[in-house]
Amino acid sequence: MLILCDFDGTITERDVTEIVWSTWIPQAERDRMVSEVAGGRWSMHRYIAHGYGFVREPPDALRTQLKARVQIRRGWSRFLNVVNASKSRLHIVSNGLDLYIRDFVPGGVPVSCFNASFDGSYRVDLPEGCVLSDGEEFKVNRVRQLIAASHKELVAYVGDGRADFEPALLCNLIFAVRESKLAYLCRSHSIATIEFDTFETVAECVSSIESGRTVSQPCVLEV
Repeated sequence: MLILCDFDGTITERDVTEIVWSTWIPQAERDRMVSEVAGGRWSMHRYIAHGYGFVREPPDALRTQLKARVQIRRGWSRFLNVVNASKSRLHIVSNGLDLYIRDFVPGGVPVSCFNASFDGSYRVDLPEGCVLSDGEEFKVNRVRQLIAASHKELVAYVGDGRADFEPALLCNLIFAVRESKLAYLCRSHSIATIEFDTFETVAECVSSIESGRTVSQPCVLEV
């Protein structure tokens, strides 16, 4: 199985970008930014790049603050152990920054995310070699490419946000943080989804699928 997992608000309890921006961006500007994305006028890359343009905290200081404030969702360590002991492959796909993600994700786990550089403020770029077609979102681009390259019959997506909905639809199996925007969108479109509070649920489902066991509640899903 190929498991594609979001970072902010999924692996972490809170969205890391929201933690950073709450200090640096006035609420009125944040509301305007959200409306630009919701209206289809901005891509997520433009949204993230614009927002981090307000941030003046140097990378080392920012990372130190985040290490003290970011909480990893319970069960993450067990989930990693299950994946490492199985034939599954895990790949993080995030609209967050390489700047902080690597502080929380083991080096052996591949990550696709935005790259950040700092010169008084942050510049946010697509990863080297990533070219998006007109109107294409970064996560959709990466998920399509990873699925095509994986040769895996079963692909699972783990996420929480609105930006996870479109890439999740490309996968066979969807895990959504309970009561998240992704969970709401899947329910509203009658799309089968496994909702979870901790990665213990995801780990149990992956273990059951890999071993060929019948998947029990709360992991009932036809794939």
